[in-house]
Amino acid sequence: MIQPGRNMPHQAAPVHFIADLPLPRRAINALTRGGIFTLEEAAAWRDEELLSLPQCGPAAVAKLRVLMDHHIPVEPEISPCA
Repeated sequence: MIQPGRNMPHQAAPVHFIADLPLPRRAINALTRGGIFTLEEAAAWRDEELLSLPQCGPAAVAKLRVLMDHHIPVEPEISPCA
């Protein structure tokens, strides 16, 4: 018998492609020219790094952060046992 969460193949987290997101075309082009093709990849970049990309301004970075908050689950912090 298969129990939920057991004996089931691990499913990868969904990938959110930059080109599919509600971003201005200029921001999409800036990110892809910078080698960023998914929202998950963009999440690994600091704001200063994103802002260093030509045509990627503060409004685009702010929109990216909102999209990240909406689409990328945050893993809860695990505190060590005392």
